[in-house]
Amino acid sequence: MDAPQQSVTLSCLADTGATDTVFPADVLDRLGMPRAHRREYELADGRTVSMDIGFGLLEFEGERTTADIVFGEPGTEPILGVTALESTGFVVDPRSRTLRKRAIRL
Repeated sequence: MDAPQQSVTLSCLADTGATDTVFPADVLDRLGMPRAHRREYELADGRTVSMDIGFGLLEFEGERTTADIVFGEPGTEPILGVTALESTGFVVDPRSRTLRKRAIRL
């Protein structure tokens, strides 16, 4: 299957409490990202929801990684989850509110 060659630039909240990356569904639909499957997630308030997942290529801070991307509600704030951060060797520095590069461990 050929992957769509479209891209979009988004400002994301780096959220170490979120496992996966979340983008608004309307943005992912415009890009032509297929919905591969559904996954159950626990929200911060304890509720459980089932959400569609797609697979995509992310690029940030000069690094690239593939990631599971959750189809969030239209208009939802884009979230960069901890799996994408860790797979590219970044950690969140809460004092400076920036991403800091660290060694990637096997």
